[in-house]
Amino acid sequence: MKKYIVTGLAVILLVGCNAYKIEIDLTPEEIKEVKDEITMLKEEIANFVPSDEGLIAWQAIIELARAYEELGELGKAIEVYEDVLNQGHKTKAILNNLGRLYEQTEQYGMAITMYERIHKEYLDQLSVKDITR
Repeated sequence: MKKYIVTGLAVILLVGCNAYKIEIDLTPEEIKEVKDEITMLKEEIANFVPSDEGLIAWQAIIELARAYEELGELGKAIEVYEDVLNQGHKTKAILNNLGRLYEQTEQYGMAITMYERIHKEYLDQLSVKDITR
């Protein structure tokens, strides 16, 4: 079941979208290198076998989104993170990165929602130490 979820994510990522694309300053060789990295990361995500319930390929997913960002394909980077969240997985890094991408694409309401989630789900749980004493 877990492998199907991860495989489903990889298939969804292959579809992608071209919304929110920005100009980039990369040479054709650099673009090819990043695209090769994207292909490798998609394969890694598709072939990831979790050792524990609920684990997914966090690092590869974040690297995949960053590779799309490097190509200026912010819409695809957003999709990577949204797909993970829609499957019920989350980390502070994913919520934060998604908030940052929403800001870059001027989706300010969505950015605020992500930052509020971080505050509610993570920061409220931390104990704050009084450093003024």
